[in-house]
Amino acid sequence: MVKVRIIQNKPSIDKVSNIYDIFCSIKDNDFDILVFPEFFNSPYGIKYFKEYAEELSEGNITYDSLKTKSKLLTNKYIVAGSIPEKDGDKYYNTCTVWLNGEIICKYRKINLFDIDIKRSCVKFSESSVLSPGLEPAMFDTPWGKIGLGICFDLRFNQLSNYYAKNGCFMIIYPGCFTQYTGNLHWELLLRARAVDSRCYIVGCSSTTNYDMEYKSYGHSMIVSPMGEVLNKLGDKEDTIDKDIYPSESEYMKESIPENHFIYL
Repeated sequence: MVKVRIIQNKPSIDKVSNIYDIFCSIKDNDFDILVFPEFFNSPYGIKYFKEYAEELSEGNITYDSLKTKSKLLTNKYIVAGSIPEKDGDKYYNTCTVWLNGEIICKYRKINLFDIDIKRSCVKFSESSVLSPGLEPAMFDTPWGKIGLGICFDLRFNQLSNYYAKNGCFMIIYPGCFTQYTGNLHWELLLRARAVDSRCYIVGCSSTTNYDMEYKSYGHSMIVSPMGEVLNKLGDKEDTIDKDIYPSESEYMKESIPENHFIYL
């Protein structure tokens, strides 16, 4: 059994406050894996990406804060949502996983949020600033492998299927869906990826900040390998604590084997 905790925070324009507030939400250490949302340390929006971006190195506030907190939370895994990362002259949407003060895994969002839904006037282009990541990322734990995706990656089952085929029992998606697409697709996609992969799916979103132009959907949740929603939040700041049993993923993979459809 592995204890998972999700923290759904409400980022503002104050980076220091964002980091402080989410750390203050960690009331105890009765968990094994701690999960933050996409861009937990900054507002979401094209105009903010470069301004809030940091290098993943000492001397940068988010890196230093996560390193310090990870050292204090001995043997606890921190899946640090994502932050806008600067690397040379490029910018990425990057998730880091921490253990005992060290980054043990890094994932850069592969499928960038580039949409133009004319009927609802929803248009966004992450690729105007951000560069895509190039490869999946998994990390080992005493309970098994865990895969990583970020937000828009949730729409593409090639990534979740890759993780399933490589032995993951859980896939974690920090996210920040819009209210419009979140209401339509967030739960639908989380449940679909669970059924596809036969893995636990953890979707951790930031919550709605009505003072910001971009309004996140919230509704973080954990879905079982059967596609059942086990826990679900609303659109307020909150947390989820859930015991996960990796054997359930193995059971589903044995019960519903990988398909062998031949593509012509």
